[in-house]
Amino acid sequence: MDEVDCWNCGRRLPELPLPVSRHEYCPHCGEPVHCCRMCRHYAPDLADQCREDRAEPPTDRTAANFCDFFALNPGAASAGKGAGAADDGQARARLDALFGDAGEGADADRPEAGAGREHGEREASARARLDALFGDGKPARDDD
Repeated sequence: MDEVDCWNCGRRLPELPLPVSRHEYCPHCGEPVHCCRMCRHYAPDLADQCREDRAEPPTDRTAANFCDFFALNPGAASAGKGAGAADDGQARARLDALFGDAGEGADADRPEAGAGREHGEREASARARLDALFGDGKPARDDD
């Protein structure tokens, strides 16, 4: 069996008895080991966050559970931490593509010394695109 890392603190669980009991907790951070976050079927990108169709997912994915389909995932720590960063990067890329700012980086909205004018132009351009897309934001008036 591969080395198992805790989903919460990422530390190794070298003497983890198998099969994993519902009452097994990480000795480093105290979080439960028999929980959705430590399971091979855990999929945060799915609506019910579980790849096993027959499982009845609990409401708290970090709590110990009685799931009969639990299968220990040795890579739970790396799978849980890397997904958010990748999703953030993809979301940023989609926003940049939508507003035409691809390649300007995440800090493009922070003006550096001497870059205030360029920042103001980008801001005005972005505002114009938003206004064209959604209107100018002013409430419509009923003129009789």
